[in-house]
Order: sequence, then C-alpha cells, then structure tokens
Amino acid sequence: DIILVICGSATSYMINKIVRNKKTLHNRVTHKINMQPFKLKAVSTLLSVKGCRYSQKSIVDTYMILGGVAKYINDMDCHKQQLENIDFQCFNKNGLLIYEYEELYESLFKNSQWHYKVMTLLSSRWSGYIQKDIAKKINTSASVVREVLEELELSGFLSSVPKFGQKSREKIYRATDSFSYFHNKWMQNQQNNQWKNIALSQPYKIWSGFAFENICHIHIDEIKHALGVSGVNTQLHYWNYVAKNSDEKGAQIDMLLEYTDGSRNIDIIECKYYEDSFTISKKYYDELRNKISVFNSVTKHRYSIRLIFVTTFGLVKNEYYNELVHKEVLMGDLF
Repeated sequence: DIILVICGSATSYMINKIVRNKKTLHNRVTHKINMQPFKLKAVSTLLSVKGCRYSQKSIVDTYMILGGVAKYINDMDCHKQQLENIDFQCFNKNGLLIYEYEELYESLFKNSQWHYKVMTLLSSRWSGYIQKDIAKKINTSASVVREVLEELELSGFLSSVPKFGQKSREKIYRATDSFSYFHNKWMQNQQNNQWKNIALSQPYKIWSGFAFENICHIHIDEIKHALGVSGVNTQLHYWNYVAKNSDEKGAQIDMLLEYTDGSRNIDIIECKYYEDSFTISKKYYDELRNKISVFNSVTKHRYSIRLIFVTTFGLVKNEYYNELVHKEVLMGDLF
C-alpha cells in the first residue's frame, strides 16, 4: 500500500508530465491540490508568527506589492518598517526581488518567454484583455496563448471572468499577481533611492486604489462572507457599455457579482482605498447613478441591483450614502 505525493512548483512539468501523462501515469492521479498564494489572513498570521507587529492597513499595503507569496513575506525583517522592507527587497541590489520578475517565469514554465510576455501585457492594464487580443498584441497563435493562460491561471498569476451578458461567455483575463503589477509599474527603470518618494507620491496613491481593487477580486469569498451570502452560488463578471452616439452615456463596472440561484440579484461592488473614511461626493454620486441607470437600460431592468462598497475605513453616511449604498464591507472583513 503506497501513497505517492508529488509536489512541484514547475507548473508546465506538473501538468504535462504528471496530470496529463500519456504513458505510465495516465489516469493514475487520484487527487489534485492546487496550491494558491496566501490570502490576507494567512499573511497576517505568518507576519505575527515572525514577530512583525503591523496594522491591517500596513499588511494590505504589503500585499499590494508582494501578494500572497509565502517566500516574499517570510523574507521581511520585523525590525524594519513596512516601507523599509519593500525598499530593501525590491530596490536594493542585494534584495530578494530585485531580479525576481525576470527569473521567475523561466523557473516555472517551459517556453517561458510567452508567459513573461502575457503577464507583462496583463499587468499593464487593470481591466484585462480577452484571449484573441492577447494573441494579437504579443504576436503569437491562439493555441500558444490558450496553453499559456491555462498554466498561468493554475499557478495563481491571473484569473478569468466572463463578460456579463455575452452569449459566447467570452472571458476577460486579468493579472492577479500583485508583484507583477508592482514590478511593471514601479521597479522598472527606477533608482534605489527613489522608492520612499514614490510611496508618498500622488501617482502611487492612485495606483494603490487599483491595487486595492485587485485585492478585492482575490478576496471575493471573504466579501461574500461579510455580505452573508457565502452559501449562494455566484459568478463574478466584468461589464461595460460603449455609447453608440452622443445622446447615450457609456459605463463600466469592474466587479459585478451575479447571483446564479435564479433570483436575478446583482451586486455592483465599488472598492475604495482611502486613508480615512470615504465620502461619496456629488460628482461621484452622479457617476454611480449613471452606472446603475445604464446597466438597467441595457439589461431592460431585468435585475435587482444592490450597490456594495468595500473600503479601508468605512463610508461617511451622508445623503448620497443613504440613498445608494446597500451595504459596506470593511478592510478588516478581508482578513
């Protein structure tokens, strides 16, 4: 009676040589465990065990950069501040991650140049791309891209969500690997002594807002738990509508949670990373109303819409909050 457990981080090898083996091991795999990066709760636990005393906000800031890769988190020095750790790991010539992005894909994948190109492309655009556009932009065949996307998704580097309302169920592929986003935006062509200035700059604050939304995508199960709908079948979507003429208005929803239990309920999820309680202004209120109005118009009012906010420190309960917001999820709920 022998149980053989095969572990490996080289995704191409594990898929082609073990899972899809066409010889001796064919159809012999009895169970697969797809190891994914840590989420915020596990990262918080690891840091606590190491002796790092970081607030939830600092842990979220760290996750935006390092993601849930245990090795990256474990390399942090608890005697340093969060900013100092990132400065050393990512911008010091002796840092763990200074050459990580260039070397990572070669160690994990066969024909890794395509994985590198796909991730570099996806991490340049938060809303992602469909498969045929990826193939066109990196100048390769659909079959190559299909295999690369599958391997990257199995490895936790990206995720795919179907466009809402598309009969073909065409998928949008988004990078979910935090470090890929950070490297391509801030580490390329940067000098070591610039990081602290970058971290305090307005462009970095804007980037952090998108990075927080990426964290919300990764933690959709935790958001569902906070909403009290963990047991309900749902599907996460991307949706947009391009105005056909000057009389129409367009709209884009990056996180649309459809309840697939026959209820026709849909949650529009807005993610706001802010240093304090977030206030819905008149301008933002008009944008939200337009999103809901355009969605209802395009879908012919077939769905019951709820507006959900995920924020760092909550919302100011002004007149716009009272009119629009169904429920809010706090940063702590993601843990």
